[in-house]
Amino acid sequence: MSDTNAHPAPTRVSQSSATTLLPLMREATRELHTAAERSGIYRALLTGHAELRGYTLLLRNLEPVYGALERELAASHKLSALVPTVLYRSAALVSDLETLVGPQWRDTLPELPASIAYVDRLKAVAREAPARLIAHVYTRYLGDLAGGRMLHDKVRRQLGTAAEGLAYFAFAGHADPTPLAVELRQGIEIAGAAVASWPAIIEEACTAFRLTIALSTAVQVAAGDGRDSMP
Repeated sequence: MSDTNAHPAPTRVSQSSATTLLPLMREATRELHTAAERSGIYRALLTGHAELRGYTLLLRNLEPVYGALERELAASHKLSALVPTVLYRSAALVSDLETLVGPQWRDTLPELPASIAYVDRLKAVAREAPARLIAHVYTRYLGDLAGGRMLHDKVRRQLGTAAEGLAYFAFAGHADPTPLAVELRQGIEIAGAAVASWPAIIEEACTAFRLTIALSTAVQVAAGDGRDSMP
């Protein structure tokens, strides 16, 4: 599944046909979302076939992605309040990597080209069309809130990971992440309402899912599977 041209095409949407941004992004990315869940390391995690190396390699390659996104959000006077800092994941990823791999995790696990490409895209978007970062907020943080609890349980069972190695799935002071998800959805809608044109943001959400699929597949290959895990 490394050929991005094989991914489902996004559903075409019209800004005039809906009153809010979120339903449009959700509909446009529906098939890509499913493809992401069926790709690479994510499929392995969801079907109970992941190993510790693959999981830690995923964390290692997500850390620079979240780091770049969070730096760009913090630097934007328009978007800095969009994501509550409790949702920021880069520090949690570092904590998990230090617990599961050790302080030398950057040397032990490689940063893959798919992760570098993801980071480069975030930097380009922040520089050229920062409103598109809304799409990456939608893809990453709402995904964490929606699927984090399920992945937490699967990782704990599959890999025997103790709580101190599962910070990625924990949101300080929020045992139930539902209120955070509600707050983030509201923030996305408010930010979207301030943007003149939604199609670019919707297109970027599709790009974000394609980057996620490419990263997931690359991690699984680098971890030693060597196969595309799509059926």
